[in-house]
Amino acid sequence: SLDDEYTSLHCAVCPDIGLSPPDAERRARAVSLLLSAGADVHTEATGRAVIDLFFSQGCEHAILVQLLRAGASIDLPNDPVSLMRTRLANITTQHPSLVASSGNDMFRTVSGLSECSTLVSAVRDAGGWRDYVLAPRYALLRLRSLRARGRAQPTAATPEQVKRLLDPNLPNELLGTIFAYWKESP
Repeated sequence: SLDDEYTSLHCAVCPDIGLSPPDAERRARAVSLLLSAGADVHTEATGRAVIDLFFSQGCEHAILVQLLRAGASIDLPNDPVSLMRTRLANITTQHPSLVASSGNDMFRTVSGLSECSTLVSAVRDAGGWRDYVLAPRYALLRLRSLRARGRAQPTAATPEQVKRLLDPNLPNELLGTIFAYWKESP
């Protein structure tokens, strides 16, 4: 811990604490290093978990993905999606001209909040991070099964790579190998 209140991870995810790097990219690298060194995403400071403090301070998509991958819970006393939507509404109402022009901090804040809100909703709908990450694989397996039974056919709009994966002649073992190399995060 840097002091009695906050851990290094708290400081890395929250720009307002004052000890974290000012830009999101450097904060994301700091979070990655701390998590790989064993930082605990469940540690509380001032009665709040890392992810709860993170949502109250702002939200960068890359950091959120790292926290979720490390096991941070999105089941918090203050609903993160509601917090983010309220912040979005306040920002767009108070600063409409700044939000409209890309390339400024306000635009990036609104974009980040929107991305994070969408991700948290999708993870919740899936039942958790692991199920969210595995959902595309399960969908592909369902489609493959339907295709093998003649109940689904690829269309002209289906990408060539997906058509190959749906091919009933593709051995299941090969599909398992493909899944092993499939990236975890969206």
